[in-house]
Amino acid sequence: MLDALLPLAILALWIALFRWILPWMGIPTCMSGGCGLPPQTEAQEVPPRTHPDR
Repeated sequence: MLDALLPLAILALWIALFRWILPWMGIPTCMSGGCGLPPQTEAQEVPPRTHPDR
């Protein structure tokens, strides 16, 4: 029984650490939205590329 609970407890601790504990301590994590990725914005139209010889 302990063999099955140990991996689940480690997983729960890992999630809690990265979701709540580290951000509370001021350490940004991806689970807390601190990955440094640019925010999602609406799609913008891209002008068609032109060939340099034209």
